[in-house]
Amino acid sequence: MADASPLTPKPSHVAAKFVYDYDAFADPEFSRDQFAKVERILKEAPPVFWTPHNGGLWIFTSYSAVTRATRDWETYSNILVPKAMLAAFTAMLPKGAITPANALPSGADGPEHTMYRVPLNPAFTPQVVAGKLKNIRSLAAELIERVRAKGKCEVIDDISAILPVQMFLEMWGLPIEKANEYRVLVDSITGGSTHDFGKIITNSQLLIGAFNDELIARRDNPRNDIISMMWALEIGGKPMTLELMQSYGLSLFLAGLETVRNAMALGARHLAMNPVLQEKVRGNPSLVPQMTEELLRLYSFAAPPRVCARDHEIEGATLKEGERIMLLLAAANRDPAQFENPTEFNMDRETGKLHLAFGAGAHRCLGMHLARAELHIFYEELLSRLPTFRLDPDHPSTYHGGHTSGPDNVNLLWNIS
Repeated sequence: MADASPLTPKPSHVAAKFVYDYDAFADPEFSRDQFAKVERILKEAPPVFWTPHNGGLWIFTSYSAVTRATRDWETYSNILVPKAMLAAFTAMLPKGAITPANALPSGADGPEHTMYRVPLNPAFTPQVVAGKLKNIRSLAAELIERVRAKGKCEVIDDISAILPVQMFLEMWGLPIEKANEYRVLVDSITGGSTHDFGKIITNSQLLIGAFNDELIARRDNPRNDIISMMWALEIGGKPMTLELMQSYGLSLFLAGLETVRNAMALGARHLAMNPVLQEKVRGNPSLVPQMTEELLRLYSFAAPPRVCARDHEIEGATLKEGERIMLLLAAANRDPAQFENPTEFNMDRETGKLHLAFGAGAHRCLGMHLARAELHIFYEELLSRLPTFRLDPDHPSTYHGGHTSGPDNVNLLWNIS
């Protein structure tokens, strides 16, 4: 967990009743139990509150507020770094330096976002994902078999940090051996507050630099991968450029390299605490899809950032243009106004179209079909290849905050026959 941030004075337009002391990146209670902290926030804080940490920040927790923010781009912008600041930073760079980029399509709004996103859709359809299922299952089986005879594993290091990341890199045509380097750079961005523009720009520049040579190589020597496919696209009637490829790469790395890792780890942890559920799904694997949706709802971990684009009121609070916002999806997906008995695991819920684990609106996760496929196969292989497993009491999980929060470790034990 990062060090606690200094406190920012409360702006005059923020009423005292909307202030709640919560550091989204360094809360000690969160580090011990991520979802216990979410539950405390839901009970104690307003559905929209301002925290003095991380430069002063609004956090939305209710299902209604989060849903509104994901769909109203004219009020809640996804352009996190002001374009003028990005341009000024770029102008100071020496000739030939890697140019920092705004992540596209995620870092765009409205018609501009549509222009950048629509050309990517064919690369992430269910039909494309179907062609990857054999490879996903083969790798999942291999990873689980590596640990089966040991009677224990740490889910993240042994499985969930490898499976989705390797599949992502293979689809992109990027070197598997650089997976850890990419992950560290992604964590340096998603684990930091969005008020530190300089750090965001610098770390984004470093991440682009890590994959930039591969972008150029695919432009000059195309292969059968997503990078090569993207070079053939036209955006707004104009040919693809290196600058646009860098922006796309930044966006898709931030969205795709860490998220499924956390979902797998949290799902495995829930199963380890519920042996009856393990046996139920082992006996009827057709339950895996609905189990997956309820796990995604109950253990959501993303907290997408937004910027207030204009003065307005929501849930009685007054927000001013330029203020930072985080959408706490874990809280929205446990909102009792939306879900009956929201803290209970109930895979008979009709949650697939309701939960916000993949976001909502125009920015709904582009890779959700791939993520679901990876999760389905992970659970199927885990339950079919391991006997009943449990949490290791000597190595409890800890958690990290940020825009993509989650466990640092999930240690499992099982009996070897």
